[in-house]
Amino acid sequence: RSFYYAPPKKETTHEMVVEKIEGMGKLELVKYTLKDVVTHKEVYEWFPDPKVLLIIAGEAVGCLDLSQIDSSQVVFMGDSIVVNLPEPEFCYVKVDHQNSQFYETQYTYWNEAEMIDEAYKLAEIEIQKAAGQSQVLDQTRQQARLVLRPMLESLTGKKVILLFPVPKLKVE
Repeated sequence: RSFYYAPPKKETTHEMVVEKIEGMGKLELVKYTLKDVVTHKEVYEWFPDPKVLLIIAGEAVGCLDLSQIDSSQVVFMGDSIVVNLPEPEFCYVKVDHQNSQFYETQYTYWNEAEMIDEAYKLAEIEIQKAAGQSQVLDQTRQQARLVLRPMLESLTGKKVILLFPVPKLKVE
């Protein structure tokens, strides 16, 4: 007779509650996919430096919040319509964990998980910075013109002029 070990049965219950419902009016227009090669290490004076190597994937999505447009932003002028659009914004900037890869660790005997977690957090900060310095919002403006103008012109039969707020200059 052989001894058979049956693994334990797993039971999980969920009690989902809808906490809040919000109406959204954001039109996603541009998505940047970013990659960050991260080497994260801790430098010790007498021991080998533990390090991890990861390739972190990220996304930055530019959008327009169409819920900010009301009748005061739409002006009819003869055979034309002028629409004052809101300033483009980031819908989200995030790390894409499914497409991120962990490659290598060295000398991370007791703190591998903590080092990997810290590297992900640092990569998320860098992806936020890179998105802010990229042309995502300019591309969002261009894409809005490419998507919205033809749609509005075909709906109204009029020439459509899309305007954005003048960007504020940064004084340093």
